[in-house]
Amino acid sequence: WSDDMARSFMLERSVKELAGIRMLPQKVESTTQCAIVRFKSQQAAEFAINTLNGVPVSNDDGTTKFIGARTAHAPARAPGERQRLAMLARQKAAEKEKRKQEREAEEQ
Repeated sequence: WSDDMARSFMLERSVKELAGIRMLPQKVESTTQCAIVRFKSQQAAEFAINTLNGVPVSNDDGTTKFIGARTAHAPARAPGERQRLAMLARQKAAEKEKRKQEREAEEQ
């Protein structure tokens, strides 16, 4: 499916307030596909989950699968948080090294 196909599929089922859709690449030898869908409100997301979860969909090979819709898990860290923590760790290590050199200089 393309992003537009997924959008049309949802709109046909009265799922609205779409903020964005991204179809993920299909896995090798898989007949299913995943998407990340963002909504303009929490209520719209909940409506979509309740409306789409369990809806049957026919695959290219003729088999029927059922949509699994759920709220995404929050990321382990906020965007940019990993870089910020790495920068703080480098600063702390540099300060520790500077104090060590100062102590060594005082001992001489």
